[in-house]
Amino acid sequence: MSDPVILTTLGIFPVTVYGLILALGVGLGLLWMRAGARRVGLPSDAAVRFGLWALPLGLLGGRALYVALRWGMIVDELGWQQLFRLWDGGFALFGVIPGCMLAAVCCAKTMRCPTADLLDAAAPGAALALALARFAEFFTSQGIGMPVEQPWAQWFPLAMQDSYGEWLMPIFFWEGLAALAVALLAANRLRKNHRRPWEASSVWLLGIGSTQVLLESMRTDDLLRLGLVKASQLAAMCCVLAVAIYWAVQAKRAHTGNARLAWAWTWLAAGVGLCVAIEFALDKSVIPNGVLYGLMALALCGMVIIIQRLHRIAVAEPALETQKSLG
Repeated sequence: MSDPVILTTLGIFPVTVYGLILALGVGLGLLWMRAGARRVGLPSDAAVRFGLWALPLGLLGGRALYVALRWGMIVDELGWQQLFRLWDGGFALFGVIPGCMLAAVCCAKTMRCPTADLLDAAAPGAALALALARFAEFFTSQGIGMPVEQPWAQWFPLAMQDSYGEWLMPIFFWEGLAALAVALLAANRLRKNHRRPWEASSVWLLGIGSTQVLLESMRTDDLLRLGLVKASQLAAMCCVLAVAIYWAVQAKRAHTGNARLAWAWTWLAAGVGLCVAIEFALDKSVIPNGVLYGLMALALCGMVIIIQRLHRIAVAEPALETQKSLG
């Protein structure tokens, strides 16, 4: 791993391997969205029209969050002109996400179609684009974790050497695999439930959020922070809780008892609390980090199971009541 590999330049704009792979990912993602658009009954040009909104607004959102968290370094040290040097990098994933969601709202209004349909159709392709972006970090100095000192573990994908010959954890590779898995899960949900809104997009948000809470904790590269808190982890947990709130509301509308919802929220709160406690315990307690990461993974899996349970309650119980009324 090293600084970004520059292939050539177009005027003042460098053409990097990372940028080419990212562009490929976006293109393939929009092609996948075209297939998803047909499933939800959107026009054939929906992917192109969404892309024209999502590319500028997503980049704007990602840049805005990055600048907000690095204001002192960008403006005070490098000057105001650095704000507009987008080709130098500096984007935050969890700023891109709200930018693309805003793009879906704007695009849906112009197309006079439901926003949920656009986001559901885009979910698998968006995860694919993210996966390729993660894999492309191989050509940068980003996405790395702690040193791997055990000789038996010094092989890819458990470890890889940097430009100094040190063996480090390739977190970017695991993040890419996680995004690919989310893409397949979202596509499967879209195929099975394409008439029910927010299904694929909630799978996307829950999958990306839950995996990023864990994997971003394992990264040791140049991360955005809010004080001592990693901004990406905080935003990822907010994504998980947003999906939980949505399905809890839907479960409540399905006449679910308050006791069942209270039980779900108690365990979700416990999961959040455990993740926070583990994050502060890393490298500050006698418990090995591997054990702590295992506990965090179990806590996140438990939260996902609870949210999926809320989803089943919201979906299955109204369907059961309908069958009973028809019977």
